[in-house]
Amino acid sequence: MGNTVKDLRQALSWSQERLARHLEKSVGSIRGYESGRQPPEEVIVKLLTLAAQYGIEEVAKQIESQTLGRISREKLGRLVEKASRLTRVSSPANREASHQALDIVMDSDDPEAIESVVFAIQSALHWVCTSEKNRQVNNSFKPSAGPSGTE
Repeated sequence: MGNTVKDLRQALSWSQERLARHLEKSVGSIRGYESGRQPPEEVIVKLLTLAAQYGIEEVAKQIESQTLGRISREKLGRLVEKASRLTRVSSPANREASHQALDIVMDSDDPEAIESVVFAIQSALHWVCTSEKNRQVNNSFKPSAGPSGTE
């Protein structure tokens, strides 16, 4: 994990101090992670989110592959929640964060987590389709003018 943390920091062009502030950890902790000490789960989630948010796909994939199976359901939930907040403003980096979160949940082999995600996707898809249908109906409805040119 050490090279991955350093790779992410360097890809962001951040100092160890800046990464430490962002992760709410000490510079000594960052040095330790970069030297091979395993970061705690909350740091892994933040690192993965950072990599996805800034579109650093290769590092995001490295973090994901090195940590699958280590992240608890609670942490997965937090990652999904954060990714959903990020996607409120659509951008390639925000979409990537959502995809990363979805991949982690779907690869978790946790039936309850997977069922929750599938339900959420089905609900969102239903909402989008219903909204699109309503927009089409509303856009096609144009009140006709009355005999005197008024409605």
